[in-house]
Amino acid sequence: MNIQQLIHYLYRPDADIFEASLLLAQHARPDLDIERYMHLLHAWSVELREQIDPEDDVKHRIAKLNRFLFREKGFKADHDDFYNPANSLMNEVIERRRGIPVSISILYATLGQRIGVDLQGISFPGHFLVKVAVEEGVFVLDPYHYGVSLSEEQLAHLLQHAAPGASAEMMMQFLNAATPEETIMRLLRSLKTVYTRQQDHEQTLDILNIMLLLDPSLVDERRERGLLLYQLECRNSALSDLDRYLRTRPKGDDLVKIQSIVETLKEEKATLH
Repeated sequence: MNIQQLIHYLYRPDADIFEASLLLAQHARPDLDIERYMHLLHAWSVELREQIDPEDDVKHRIAKLNRFLFREKGFKADHDDFYNPANSLMNEVIERRRGIPVSISILYATLGQRIGVDLQGISFPGHFLVKVAVEEGVFVLDPYHYGVSLSEEQLAHLLQHAAPGASAEMMMQFLNAATPEETIMRLLRSLKTVYTRQQDHEQTLDILNIMLLLDPSLVDERRERGLLLYQLECRNSALSDLDRYLRTRPKGDDLVKIQSIVETLKEEKATLH
């Protein structure tokens, strides 16, 4: 799958985040049959709708969704092997019935929407969540922990753990619905973390390339890619990224280090010419 196809798909007004996550997985697994998983999702949706009474309110529908996905289908958090890249590839998540917050949330929200519950993903710091509007306000749910509803106090605790010092006003911003692009970016960040931990430079570079195609304005990722390219002795590409990084963030914490590398690369380039 051409990554440009995924990017174009994400900007379509009818972009489906479940299908988009499969398109991303197909990049890692070229033989992935997307239609097979789309048909499986449809079959599950039909099976779940048969359990829904037309009179069921949002809370009852969510309870039935939780029972269906976590009890009947056996999905659960992969605490034992959290940093397995399979947890970020939707086809693998479905086959293994294991995932991380963002991947389980994508499946959870998609199934919820198929039974008339307008679940929306939230790219909350440190832990992807979903939300739904009800008469009492907004319910925030954690599909990674079996769809439990989170209180404002629990959300504040999660935020302080991921972003110490964040204010209550900031928490409201973090509860905005995630766009398809933001959700895919969250999957990409998870994969980048995995491959970085594994010191798999080739895969890390691949993910960074996708991230910067999706959002060329990313500053930290451009720096990270530049340093990785330098390590891999791709001098010209490293110079391009790191020089642009310095222009974008001229007062970064690592200014001296990056400047030194850029100067070295420029000297090498001048010598070659």
